[in-house]
Amino acid sequence: MYRTRPTLVALAVAVTTVGLAGCGIIKPGSSNPTPGTWTPPSTSTSTSPSASTSTSPSASTSTSPSASTPTSAKVNIGDETVIGYFGQTTTATCEAGKSLNITGANNTLTITGPCETVTVSGFSNTVTFGELKTEVTVTGYGNKLTYKTGEPKVNNYGSNNTIQKAS
Repeated sequence: MYRTRPTLVALAVAVTTVGLAGCGIIKPGSSNPTPGTWTPPSTSTSTSPSASTSTSPSASTSTSPSASTPTSAKVNIGDETVIGYFGQTTTATCEAGKSLNITGANNTLTITGPCETVTVSGFSNTVTFGELKTEVTVTGYGNKLTYKTGEPKVNNYGSNNTIQKAS
């Protein structure tokens, strides 16, 4: 019963991330300095069905979503950082004093910094951590987590997930 909050938060982030992907707000190759950070465009954006953002008279970027377009989002909720990735290969950092909640699918992630508590939900994620200190909880299917140092308590509530210390 006490595990419902992380699950609800992960679900909310997943729904929000998919919604943002549908809006074309967060996308790779844009002016975003880091995954999950949105920078408003410097030019006007049309919201018609064939929306495009013009950066010069002859250049345009389609904002319509596609199945192959990877997306990401990052939200800080109190002492928890929630990140959602879909189809990403990227690096993120555990922030001091915050728990980390990763949700998404088909990602290859490298997480730097010492992580106190981590929750990973989704499917087909490969996540490598530098250090897992206290606890890691995994839900979903086919996630592979590896950590270099630490002795965390492991909670595997999904199916076909692997959580192991690198040798």
